[in-house]
Amino acid sequence: MRFFHHYVLIYLLCTFALSSAAKAEKLEPGSDETLPADPAITQTQPVVETAATEELPAIVEADRLEGKKGKQLEASGNALLRKGDQTIRADRLIYFQDTQDIHAQGSVLLLKGDQSISTDRLWYFHDTREVDAQGSVVLEQKGSKMSGPHLRLNLDTSIGSFEKPEFFLPENDSRGAAEAMHIQDKQHFVFDKASYTTCPAGNQDWMLNMGGLEIDKSRQIGIARNAWIEFKDVPILYSPWMDFPLNDQRKSGFLAPIFGGTVNGGSELTLPYYWNIAKNHDATIAPRLMLKRGLMLNNEFRYLETNYGGEVNANVLPNDKLTKLNRNLFSMKHRQALSYNLNGNINFTRVSDDDYFRDLADSVNATSQVNLLREAQLSYQASDWIASVRVRTFQTLQDPASPIEIPYARLPQLTIGTQQFHSGVNLGFAGEYIDFRHPDKLNGSRAVLNPSVSYPMATASSFYFTPKLAWHYTYYKMGDNNTGSLPNTSRSLPILSVDSGVAFERESNMFGGDYVQTIEPRAYYVYVPYKDQSAMPNFDSALADFNFTQIFTENRFSGSDRVGDADQVTVAVSSRLLDQNNGVERLKVMMGERFSFKAPQVNLVAPTSSSGRSDILLAAFGQLTKASSLDIEFQYDPNQTHMQVFNVATHYRPEAGKALNLGYRFSRNALRQLDISSQWPLFRRWHGVGRWNYSLQDGRILEAIAGLEYNQSCWTLRFVAQRFATATEQYNIGYFVQLELNNMVKIGSDPLSLLKQSVAGYTKLVGDVSTTP
Repeated sequence: MRFFHHYVLIYLLCTFALSSAAKAEKLEPGSDETLPADPAITQTQPVVETAATEELPAIVEADRLEGKKGKQLEASGNALLRKGDQTIRADRLIYFQDTQDIHAQGSVLLLKGDQSISTDRLWYFHDTREVDAQGSVVLEQKGSKMSGPHLRLNLDTSIGSFEKPEFFLPENDSRGAAEAMHIQDKQHFVFDKASYTTCPAGNQDWMLNMGGLEIDKSRQIGIARNAWIEFKDVPILYSPWMDFPLNDQRKSGFLAPIFGGTVNGGSELTLPYYWNIAKNHDATIAPRLMLKRGLMLNNEFRYLETNYGGEVNANVLPNDKLTKLNRNLFSMKHRQALSYNLNGNINFTRVSDDDYFRDLADSVNATSQVNLLREAQLSYQASDWIASVRVRTFQTLQDPASPIEIPYARLPQLTIGTQQFHSGVNLGFAGEYIDFRHPDKLNGSRAVLNPSVSYPMATASSFYFTPKLAWHYTYYKMGDNNTGSLPNTSRSLPILSVDSGVAFERESNMFGGDYVQTIEPRAYYVYVPYKDQSAMPNFDSALADFNFTQIFTENRFSGSDRVGDADQVTVAVSSRLLDQNNGVERLKVMMGERFSFKAPQVNLVAPTSSSGRSDILLAAFGQLTKASSLDIEFQYDPNQTHMQVFNVATHYRPEAGKALNLGYRFSRNALRQLDISSQWPLFRRWHGVGRWNYSLQDGRILEAIAGLEYNQSCWTLRFVAQRFATATEQYNIGYFVQLELNNMVKIGSDPLSLLKQSVAGYTKLVGDVSTTP
């Protein structure tokens, strides 16, 4: 017997290479021939040379190699076997092999019957191979890692067994252990009396214990039987059967139950079932049991095809215990490409009663809905033309303490438009026809034609000058509820505008950085002659919000029922700081004002001043540092010498898990609001999260959120309370308690969508994060 002094490589091939097969043909089982020791063989005849060796070789390294009778080969001392993406480490490896041909070279010891052969390298050509690994065995393949005291494995079929294995799955950084593992192939494993967790090694905070576990890596799912979850050694959830994904793929099954409650509904339990119907179709069926109101069934169906997609929601609460009413919601959003040029969409929502969202919703955004859209549209595009037909109605939800007007329905609305460029001239056209319907107000139809022509001129020095001439024609046909006996009428007005500006820039070094600073003055002139429009109906016009977008438009009114007379010029200047390294805009400051040469005579409300000066607009926004930003909007009335609008918001986000937002909004005689929100580390692994949105105008809280989050390496615990206004004199309170076991299950009511919506910059913390303030 001869022992190797250091690591020895033995190549075991499953098929014949032509070069060595020629030599191997001389060998038959039981032959007395010895292998040649000619070193030139490996230099002139490579082992892997043709398609006959597509099977990858197995490579063994060991401190000690020993051949035995019965076609066994034993490697001991730091034994290592590599074959493709599969690696086996052990204190001792024993091969059981059916060798058909052998080629050796150098100083390796091979035992064959009563013969011994010394050579440096050894090739085995055979039909089957098995390995028996003992002592500190580690099996690795495709990122998965399994360890235990004893492994028996067929290298060709990948069938085997593992005693007391511990395993690691890279798909979701999970690990576990079992009494025994049965390896069916490289993709399928069965474990007896297994445990599973996504906690890192040494952390047993939560554990999924199972009587049996199947891992199917081909489908990326795990199947557990007689399973229960322990958190901090306390059982919290049991299931006789459950399956779970090993990655982020979708699959059918019950989702974690949701516990929660509100003042209006009492304690709640929701048990959602997710149905992965197909790759592009799914549904969620979620029974919601409310202690005060009864059982509500929430249903969501989603679909996505090549040419269409959408979602349908249907919620039903039969015989509400409090209201004694059947409560329900139905909504549908559908979009579809009917052809290359023709597209359609549907957006429809209906609820059973005005109080549906106030009684049953769990967020301020849902309770604030008052006009539910019901719309269907077809749009067609050909070359430079776009046309559409639309029908639009609303369901208006009334608050008895603050009733609102019902908007007009549009049955139908037809639009057509184009923008075309010819020899530097921009030709535009916009046409519209709407039939306005209302149960109480004047009904009627309106047709609008608005052709235009403009000639943009620009120079290399960043100066531009664009004159534009347009014509606005409107025709009205009166319909039902014409109590004022208004006649059919029309309006025809020319519109002249000139837009001009220039951009100056220079390189600047300030705030410790290199920037390009710009100065961009702009002047915009509009002329529209006066025409009395007091006898015309008003279906959709209102005074547009005064802002930097509106002051550079031709009409100070929204909609088409009022076209404001104008002989005015708007002047503005803006300045920007652009980072020279990447072109990012760091800061922008703007100022603008409108001057009228004649007092406007077309008004929906009486003007407050005839001086010809508009309010002054100021705005500044930018990224002051990598962590902080600032947005300011200011509107000042020089005629009455007071502030009309003031909005300011600042955000500080130095890193994930740290966000501070401060905001103040003011609009004279309309609103005054404070808005403060934050997510911030408190101590150790605890984070605080909250929002306080308060109306100074009304003296009441619009929304208040307070919560705590505890983040561990493999789980997170959240406590959140919310109070939000549901109507003028009503509010609701909700509570959220959630335990999230990473990549496994969420237990309790989920506050994440609420926090992401209400706290700007909120970050879901996963794993070990820095909690140092």
